[in-house]
Amino acid sequence: MAPDQRLIIRVLLDGKVIAEAVADRNRPDLRRNGIGDGKHAFEIVLPDPVQSRTNDIVVMARNGSGSEQALRVPQPNEQAAEALIAAPLAKVLDKLDVLMASQRQLQVSQRSLQRTPDLDADKAETTGLSEGRPRRRKPQGGYRPEAE
Repeated sequence: MAPDQRLIIRVLLDGKVIAEAVADRNRPDLRRNGIGDGKHAFEIVLPDPVQSRTNDIVVMARNGSGSEQALRVPQPNEQAAEALIAAPLAKVLDKLDVLMASQRQLQVSQRSLQRTPDLDADKAETTGLSEGRPRRRKPQGGYRPEAE
């Protein structure tokens, strides 16, 4: 499946489709963990009469080629727990993203600074070689004794 391909989610009760949605909502934790572009979440609100029959619900995910896979339906207590922690967890994860981005920028800056002394040393070495070589002096005009 391509990272940007979206699944069709179908909810069935007694073998009949009662709801359908595209799994295209953003979930930062998916993106953060390298699962596509992170836009693979979905939310389907079920009518009250159906909510009392959660054990009878079947949820299926269908890809573009038409193959389907059953998904596990979370229990009401799992849904309640997720609802309680979702907002605080999202804030923590957002701050973690900012921290990780800052850390990457710091690493880039450190690498840049480490390269600069190397370049300066290379430059000084090259300059030192050209300046440190003894130069041949050209004979200067002036008095020369004549050979006898």
